[in-house]
Amino acid sequence: MGIKTLGGKQYWTDRLVVSGYRVQEHVRFGRVRVLGPDDRRLHTGTSRHEARAVFEAEVPRPQCARRHLVVLLHGYGGSATSMNALRDAARAGGFAAEALNYPSYFRNVEEVVSSVAAAVVDSATYRGDISTVSLVGFSMGGLVARSVVTRLAQLRNAPRIGRIATIGTPHRGSPIAALAGWLTPIGGPNIVELQEANRRELSAPNVRFGVVGGSGHTNGWTLLGAVGDGDGVVELSSSVIPGAEDKLVARRVKHAKLPADPTVVAGVVRYLDTGRFGAPQ
Repeated sequence: MGIKTLGGKQYWTDRLVVSGYRVQEHVRFGRVRVLGPDDRRLHTGTSRHEARAVFEAEVPRPQCARRHLVVLLHGYGGSATSMNALRDAARAGGFAAEALNYPSYFRNVEEVVSSVAAAVVDSATYRGDISTVSLVGFSMGGLVARSVVTRLAQLRNAPRIGRIATIGTPHRGSPIAALAGWLTPIGGPNIVELQEANRRELSAPNVRFGVVGGSGHTNGWTLLGAVGDGDGVVELSSSVIPGAEDKLVARRVKHAKLPADPTVVAGVVRYLDTGRFGAPQ
């Protein structure tokens, strides 16, 4: 059965994820491991080839009638488990869906793009039935998703891109990150990535994307005037940007709760299916 892993998720990046089974690589020491859906270690070593062999012996190749994989990316300091509500709802909607882990502390957005893009392609290829991939990113995960889509568009073996949905993503930066910029040596390089001064634009051409933002949440930051209207961390003007196919505004939901909020979860799955967060009129 293996031993359940004890934390350390910020040090491991997913290389292949199917049905909750994971091949992971340590971002500093190059070790590899295979985890089951309950995070129990099935294999630990230094050879990717051995890890892949263990994975293939354990994991059947599932089938998805829709041939559509939804990849979910957590936010800064988070892990794949924070996206479980969205993953489960997407699966209930007929999609293949997997939540990926990536090292949000120790690698900046551009540094994790290659490994995440490779994990997306390998996970889709392993299944053998995927023709379309959509990405859902929470907070910093939305920035990662945007860059990953750009990378996938450059790869010959990548599936077709469906849609991107970003949730509470600081497309135009977060004032909290700007205030905490001096913590970069402790919090890692992505403190800079998330600063208000870092204004990123969606660079992948012809990609349909939808945005979810929060509004009306109050906390210490908003009461002090450090953060304007939003989810208490990311302002609505930063998370909801022009050019989106559709938008959803979650009222009085705190930033960390957005990926599990029932209205957000239902809206995102509907958006992936129809291009609209709300029910058809």
